[in-house]
Amino acid sequence: MIQLPASKYVWSLFCVSADWVWLVPPAGGSMTKVFHQEMVNFILKPQYRLVVAPWDEVGMAIPEAITAEVDGLTSFVKFNQSASLYESIMVYYGSETGTSLRFATRLSSDLGNSVVGPLPLDDIPLLLKSPIERRTLVLVVTSTFGKGNPPSYATKFLPKMQEIPNGSVMNCDYSVFALGNSAYTQSFASFGHDVYNALRRSGAAPVLSRTYSSDQI
Repeated sequence: MIQLPASKYVWSLFCVSADWVWLVPPAGGSMTKVFHQEMVNFILKPQYRLVVAPWDEVGMAIPEAITAEVDGLTSFVKFNQSASLYESIMVYYGSETGTSLRFATRLSSDLGNSVVGPLPLDDIPLLLKSPIERRTLVLVVTSTFGKGNPPSYATKFLPKMQEIPNGSVMNCDYSVFALGNSAYTQSFASFGHDVYNALRRSGAAPVLSRTYSSDQI
């Protein structure tokens, strides 16, 4: 055991938190050198600590996962176009590292020839500015960059959506799949929230509640 002088300078440099109860054995503790050692059990910050999952912290309802067997690049989930309620299906993405784009591409592949996309999320306001005559479904797959910022291909989405009058969009339903990193407890998938709320303010109707995924799961 290294003996250090009990000066404030050395204490500030070399102090280590310790819990006397855990270090001194229950039997024959007085025989050890640490029995009379004064110890302070403190917490230094910042530090890496196990955090509560953001969906548990805010009481977010997580839907049950939908699983599908896959074989290479082809999914066994088949889309029945004749049974679809929509005449047009659009897939949009916002992606910083390419993960959202891969999901959007896979989704477009599963939907087959009945879908348009994947297209950049920045293009949605252009679709909504003009009257939508055919019943349309907009599917969004987007990540969140950093602490709540929009990813690439989605940086202009929110400013452009402010130009669309509230409640002016008709014949358009939508769903948002928000990807994020649950290590960002204060801003987990927050841009997905912003996209969901912006589309709802415009008059588009959500067909599903917000759907989330974390790369920490």
